Amino acid sequence: MYNNIGGKIKGLAKIIGIGGAMLSGFALFICLIVAAGSSRWGDMMVAIIVLLILIPGCIVGSYPLYGFGELVEKVGRLAEKENPSQSDPADPQRAPKESAPCSTKEPLSQQELLAAVFSKESVDQYVRETNAQAKYVPLLQEDVWFCACGAVNQQEDDECVNCALPKETVFASLPQIETTSPWDR
Repeated sequence: MYNNIGGKIKGLAKIIGIGGAMLSGFALFICLIVAAGSSRWGDMMVAIIVLLILIPGCIVGSYPLYGFGELVEKVGRLAEKENPSQSDPADPQRAPKESAPCSTKEPLSQQELLAAVFSKESVDQYVRETNAQAKYVPLLQEDVWFCACGAVNQQEDDECVNCALPKETVFASLPQIETTSPWDR
């Protein structure tokens, strides 16, 4: 019922405009037939003038309603671009897209600061090779990976949703240390 409201408003405007013009034209035709058999042309001229105003009036009068439907439709498209997860699942053209995972610049409990694990020189080199947002040790888990900027990404994401750093660069540029993992200490 509430799907595609903009399109329904535009359809109603077309029905009102075209239907009203057709009904006015039909009424004009009837008035002309009646006027042909009548001697009271004065009354019939008033009816004909009113109907000649009604025909374009129905069409022009439906323009604001059509424009409102167009506005509703475009606002719906804008809202869909802003928040694709709010799309109507019953509308096949607006099927929900995979929403981006939540990203944060705060360190997650599993992530340690780069400075707590690596030397200052190694951290500085890593930041130069990646980006200035790199503050945390990146981490791979089963379904997600954690970027050096602190963002949570889906495993299939090739780049960070927060800083756009390629996943390969995040892990390949990581300085080597003696232990196999910073969490083994």
